[in-house]
Amino acid sequence: MTATATPEVRRDVTEQLALRAPEQIVQGFDRPNLVWSIFRPENKRRKVREVIEGVGGSGLLYAATRRRTERWAGWLSGEDIPAAAYHAGLESEERERVQEAWLGGSARVVAATNAFGMGIDKPDVRFVIHADVPGSLEAYYQEAGRAGRDGERAHAVLLYAERDAGVQRDLIERSHPEAEAVRQVYEAVCNLAQVPVGEEPETPLAVDYGAVAQLAECTPQDARQAAELLERQEVWSVLPVRANHALIRFERPPQALRRYADKLSNRALAGFVRTLLRTVHADAFGAWWEIDLRLLERRTDLERPRLMRGLDFLEERDLLGWHPPATSARMQMNVPRTDRLAVDDRKVRRSRRRAEKRLDDMIRYARSVTCRRHHLLTYFGEASPERCGCCDVCLGRHEGIAVTADDEPGLRGAPGSAAGLAGAEAVSRGASAAEGAIRRHRPCPRFAPAVVPA
Repeated sequence: MTATATPEVRRDVTEQLALRAPEQIVQGFDRPNLVWSIFRPENKRRKVREVIEGVGGSGLLYAATRRRTERWAGWLSGEDIPAAAYHAGLESEERERVQEAWLGGSARVVAATNAFGMGIDKPDVRFVIHADVPGSLEAYYQEAGRAGRDGERAHAVLLYAERDAGVQRDLIERSHPEAEAVRQVYEAVCNLAQVPVGEEPETPLAVDYGAVAQLAECTPQDARQAAELLERQEVWSVLPVRANHALIRFERPPQALRRYADKLSNRALAGFVRTLLRTVHADAFGAWWEIDLRLLERRTDLERPRLMRGLDFLEERDLLGWHPPATSARMQMNVPRTDRLAVDDRKVRRSRRRAEKRLDDMIRYARSVTCRRHHLLTYFGEASPERCGCCDVCLGRHEGIAVTADDEPGLRGAPGSAAGLAGAEAVSRGASAAEGAIRRHRPCPRFAPAVVPA
């Protein structure tokens, strides 16, 4: 199941799984209550403030990097707009605090990377602003779709500058490292953890990306990207760092643990074991399973020190294994260490080309002057009218300007290429089909949600 799959992706899934005439259930992509707008402001901060003040309510602001989310949150807070940053680099307690503040209304805006949103449902989101161009139309549509889930009017706003594409291209390059760089990170992780060739440690490895980067002669960010690539190739599993989350593995089947509890004369210990079995997933037998110790504290009515002593007691009797919350990244190796790590270069290159194509499609949307809804629905393979009547293009917020001979070099460049992206004003192809014109566009100077039809 996926929220955003183009016809091409659906064909690819069918081919990869060797399905013969599968039944496909495709629900409509259209969100008629969303108003789609793209602006190219000289000052993004000013435009963000205009949108927030003009629309009202709470919303999300997506940025490309962790640092940018923190800058946006700091600036918004300084403008008396309650805001908080959210990204994968925050401790789990801080991420939960931000979520609760946003859901409860004490934080009006969350400035986030794409790490935000999964499993978080807030129906009355009135705006989603993308301050940087996302990496794909799929990501953009999914993130923007978090607005207006209550069915009321909401706004999806993209702030675009030609230089923004460079940030995404850098992210694509980092997430698709060369094979030799990946091997160096693999060797560094194994050497630092003192894993011999041919061995597969049962317990997760503690990983310091700073130390790995120093040994592999790369940056910590590059080391993390290489580790994630090896996770996709199932060499190991990267376990998240979560402040209150421990790892537990039952060494005996749940039925055996229940029998053990039934035979105990210590009623408190027996109750502890039974509560543990009810709280920890049955799949934890023979495999490491993550559990929130705060939940276990509430259910056992034990404070953290006594809870940990109880787990230690059961571990000493070989009933379970457990690891307290980690302060650094951890990896669970899925295969024994090898001195000849195979990195699928062709698979990495294919993935990189697909990512570049998705970014090109995103840039093409950002540069277009056709109806936003029509462009998006066509991309996802859904028929739609050529004009929605309520996006920024249909409302006439862009001026058509005759293209001169001086503009032709920019128009001839392939979408997404250096030539096609050249020029500060970014010549755009694709006015309405009826006009069949090629024109440049400038954003309207003001954001005016009041003119949007109810």
